[in-house]
Amino acid sequence: MYRVIAYAANGTIILDDVTTLEGVPKIAWEYRLGNRCALEWILDQYKEKNLKTRQLLKNSIHIALQITKNR
Repeated sequence: MYRVIAYAANGTIILDDVTTLEGVPKIAWEYRLGNRCALEWILDQYKEKNLKTRQLLKNSIHIALQITKNR
């Protein structure tokens, strides 16, 4: 089943039943796009069921984490 759930408090993003990102640093959640958390914005934009979109979501999250890591 496809789902996207984010838990900023413990740094976890669940993309589906087999894909979970853990250890997302607090600074990644603090990065803003306007008045919204950038990671939450990315997650909202790509809540679709097809595989191509899921891979794009994973790539987008990876890029966002790299941006925040390099700040």
